[in-house]
Amino acid sequence: MANVNSPNGFRVVKHATGGLANRRQRYHIASAYSSNIATNDAVVPTGSGKLIQRPAAATDRLIGIFDGCYYLDPNQSQPQYNRLWPASQALVSGTVADAWVYDDPKIIFEAQMSGAFTLADLIDGTANLVTKTSADAIDSTTLDASGTVVKVLDVVNRPDNAVGSFARVWVQISKHYLEAALTAI
Repeated sequence: MANVNSPNGFRVVKHATGGLANRRQRYHIASAYSSNIATNDAVVPTGSGKLIQRPAAATDRLIGIFDGCYYLDPNQSQPQYNRLWPASQALVSGTVADAWVYDDPKIIFEAQMSGAFTLADLIDGTANLVTKTSADAIDSTTLDASGTVVKVLDVVNRPDNAVGSFARVWVQISKHYLEAALTAI
């Protein structure tokens, strides 16, 4: 059976040490930040406080994976929890958007390869605005041992997945902002 090309970003699977993988930390998104950030999207620090944004390049060091946000919408004058940061969302003056990020370097994620399974770097996909989930994938054509953003740990072992084009794999962030780089396979 052929794998289906349907990337949905980085989905938490487990923790490398056997602990709970559901540890999220609070970061922030700048008011009117101009890109969508969907659930399961890779994010990077901006260098200003605990602000995050989408990576500018496929080889940026990641802080983690986005898992929703909370903000005060000036148009509705009420709190909003959203699985998607809407591009250019304005905030109530004097407030910040809280973003929940899986930032533990030991979390293992499931992700899809972009094509034939070799090794990989990150491809920033366009958020699905209906499901509010990521379309990030792993670029199966551009990996070298020094530049990879993720380390491929294993091929997902289930009937709907096979080694080949668009294979689903388990990965760990290898160029993590909070830890020294892992050696890629």
